[in-house]
Amino acid sequence: MTMPTLHWHSGVIECDGLSARLGYVRRRFLVTLARAPNKDHSYDRLIQILWPDPEHEPSDARNCVHAHIVKMNRKLLPFGIVVQSDAGWGVRMEGALHIDWRRDLSRYPRGHHKQERHFYSSYLPEIPYEELRA
Repeated sequence: MTMPTLHWHSGVIECDGLSARLGYVRRRFLVTLARAPNKDHSYDRLIQILWPDPEHEPSDARNCVHAHIVKMNRKLLPFGIVVQSDAGWGVRMEGALHIDWRRDLSRYPRGHHKQERHFYSSYLPEIPYEELRA
């Protein structure tokens, strides 16, 4: 099996003829885990990434993280990717994933990149903007 690829802008993950689509929140979650696979990520950090604005954070955020893990695993298992949670320590991803940040810029109006830069720096600060634009 070749390494699965997540196309960031479309949310499609594909490998060897299989494909699945992830919503935006689960994409952010998966990218965070994929950038440091086989490493534990704290629940607090994941909650901060999934809900950057504390006012919109659900009261049961930890349970929501677990729900995302269950739903992601249903889609990711055919690709050999497993997201595991340890109730006391954190969450880790096992498996390999390539992330394709490229997109068809001809579909977006001129000047859109300025709004995009603000969005990415606000919501995905751990990912360099230049990597997202490559």
